[in-house]
This record gives sequence, structure tokens and C-alpha cells, in this order.
Amino acid sequence: MRRAPAHRLQAAKARGPKGVAMVMVLVAVLILTLVLVEFSKTSRTHLNQGVNVRDTVRANVIAETGLVLTRACLDPNIFGPMGALLQGKNLDMQKMCDLLLNVFLAGRLDLPVGGLSVELDGIDNLGLGKGGLEEMSLVPEESFIGLAGLYCPPQQTGAPDFNCAPRLQTVTKLRSILCDPDIAHVFESDQEDGKRYTRWDIITNLVDWVDKDDNRLQFDTISGQFIQGAGEGEDSYYGAADDRYRSKDAPFDSIEELRMIRGINDDLYNFLKDRVSVHAQAKVYVQTATVDVFEALLRANSPMFQMIENNSCGEDTSGTGSTADQFTQALRLYADLIVKARSQLEFQRIMSGAFLNPPFRNAQEFLQTAQDPAAILLNSPMVQYSPVLQQQYTALASDPTYQLLKSGQLINWESLGQGITVQIAQRMFRLNIKARVGNISRRIQAVLKQDGQVVRTLYYRED
Repeated sequence: MRRAPAHRLQAAKARGPKGVAMVMVLVAVLILTLVLVEFSKTSRTHLNQGVNVRDTVRANVIAETGLVLTRACLDPNIFGPMGALLQGKNLDMQKMCDLLLNVFLAGRLDLPVGGLSVELDGIDNLGLGKGGLEEMSLVPEESFIGLAGLYCPPQQTGAPDFNCAPRLQTVTKLRSILCDPDIAHVFESDQEDGKRYTRWDIITNLVDWVDKDDNRLQFDTISGQFIQGAGEGEDSYYGAADDRYRSKDAPFDSIEELRMIRGINDDLYNFLKDRVSVHAQAKVYVQTATVDVFEALLRANSPMFQMIENNSCGEDTSGTGSTADQFTQALRLYADLIVKARSQLEFQRIMSGAFLNPPFRNAQEFLQTAQDPAAILLNSPMVQYSPVLQQQYTALASDPTYQLLKSGQLINWESLGQGITVQIAQRMFRLNIKARVGNISRRIQAVLKQDGQVVRTLYYRED
């Protein structure tokens, strides 16, 4: 066996340590690179977390400031000697509070005329940098269908009153709301508890939740009256559920209490929460009511629709050309016309200088508008200068269904007038504020009540 020459062995020994050293250097560089990449990633994460924390604090401050300033706006003492005078006026509180909020949060005065804004030099805002109120609404609770009317106080003799007038009026409106095809699927399948609930189950469950006794009620559709039912009591009814509890036997305190009513699942709750109020009584404040609420009022005061409800309540008849579908679409269109006509009257009040006053001066003016909203729109400057809109509303005004609605053959305008109001009676307001700073948003929902010289918070939720 031949051995390698000595000079070759010496060369190999010389190269060996250098190769190992190079490998060690490469490994060290790789490790250092990984450490630097991880350090950079961690630093960016911490920086982003810090930015998010900062923006969260700012969004919280903006939203909370909006709540505090709204409470101040509703406080008669904040205006000094003018407070008592302002409280006696039927003012649009949302407009007044918007003016106040923009002064403090944005350092400007937004005028309710043509979207004009006046920058207030020398008045700094909160100094929170970028961000501000993304949404802000303040509407009276009476703008919604009130559920407080479901509670009937005992008679003077102490006997329960199952059929007080406010309860029956509220039930009629509730039935009309629950007959909306958009929520029909809730009543066509079993819920999580394995049971299927009818619309009358929901209504009687709401009544049983607030009335004082433990007797389950039933609604007799023939007489249109509640009667005392036989069988299990209210507490047994709720005690049989998986999460056992007793019925409240008192009026609602918050809108989220509806979730405790058997048969009201998430879909039905989300449908009702923007249409009803647990604080408002039977009459609806039409100065700020929504299209959905107006549609419910029209349905509840239409003898023809009541007949349709008895036959096809909540059925999805779209595309079938049925009378129920046609009438439902007509009522929705008519309710939308009422809201558009109200906006036109509001614009006229603004242009006349009464920009803090609501659109309707009295109930009669509302009824005149509701009976012929197309006439108000046709006389508006916006429509008069638009041949397309003029043609559209002229065609609507001559439509046979519109003429029937207007004449009172399909809508009982007298009974509808008895269920509305143009004056705020309870001084309770629903506040919805959403603040955004960067990618962070904060929402506050509250119900505020003017109680004498004090503004109380009846409900508070933040998301």
C-alpha cells in the first residue's frame, strides 16, 4: 500500500482548519441574521401594538367625550337662564347636540344649511390628532314602536287588566312588524331549544314577561282580547328551559332584555332592536320615525292589511303577483314618500331660519303630509328643477293604489292620528356614537333621560 507524499499531507492539514473556520463563520452569520430578523419583527409588532393602544385610548376618549357632551347638551342647566326656555320648545335635539359636538371635537361649526362649515379660529379641538366621530345619532325613544304600552297597571279594585287600551294598540303594531316577510324564516323552522314559535307566541310571551301575575295569557283572535290561559304558569314556562329563570313581572329596563323572551332568537332580536323601544309608550314621535316604523304604522291602521295578515302573515309572496305582495310593496313605497316629504318640510324650515325646529308644527300638518306626500315633493324646488323627478312623482301621484291610500279607503287616517305625536313627552333619547382613530373604532350606545334637572343614563353599552 502506497502512502501519499509528505508534502501533500502537509497541504491537506493546512487547508483543514481554514474550511472549518469558514463553516463556523457562515453558521454565525446565519444565526445573527435570524436573530436580527426576529428582533426586527418583534420590534415592529411592539410598535404596532403601541400604535393600537394609543389609537384605542384616543377612540375611547372621543366616544366618551361625545357621550359627556351629549349629556351636557340635554342638561337644561348648561344653558343658564335660557335652559328653561329651551326645554319648553319642541327643538330637534340632534341638531343642537351636533352643533355642540363639532365645536368641541372638531373646532368648527357645521351649519344645517347646504352643508356649510365655519372653522372657529382660536378654538382648539381635543388635540387628539387624526380621527373623530364616524357616526353620531340622537333620536327620541318615542320614534320607535313602544313596548312599555304592553304593561297594564292593575285596576283600582286590584284585579289585573288584561286588555288595557295601550296594550291592544301595541299588540296591533307588533303583529304588523312580525308579519314582515324579511323575518318569516324565524317562524318557519325550529329554534335552538327544539321548538317552533308562532307570532302570537312571541306577542303573548312579551306580555307575560311584563304583567304582574304568574298566569299565562292567550290571545283570542276572534274577540281581539287577551284571556287567561289554562295549564302551566309563567314561571313554570321559563323554568322548563335549559337556563332556568323566572319571568320578570315588571316593565322592561333595556332593549337587550328582549333576548330573555322565549322565541326571540338572534335574528329576531336584531330585526326588532331598531324598530322598537322598551321605554316608549304607545304613541310614535313622527318627527324622527324611520321608514320601517312608518310602514308598521300604516299596516297597523289598514283594515285591508289586517285581513291580509290573517291569511298570509309573513309569507314570502315575492314574484307571485299576489295581492299581499303588491300591497306590502305599496305600503313600503308610501312610507318612503312620507319620509322624503318630511325631509322637504325640514329643509323649508331650515331655510326660513328655524333650523332647530322639527318639520311638523302640529299633528294636523303631519296628517296632511302623510295623506298626500307626493304633493309636498312636487312643490319642492329640487323636483321642480328636475324633469325626471317631476315625471316620476307625477306618475306616482296618479297611480290608483296611491289614490286609494290617499283617500282613506285603505288607511284609517283617523286612528293613525290617534297613535302619533309631534311633541316629545318622555324626554328620553337613544344615543349612538362611533369614534374611529386609524384602524381602531369604538361604539357607545346609551339611552339618556331628562329627569327634571338631572340627566340619567338608563342604558349603556360599549363595543
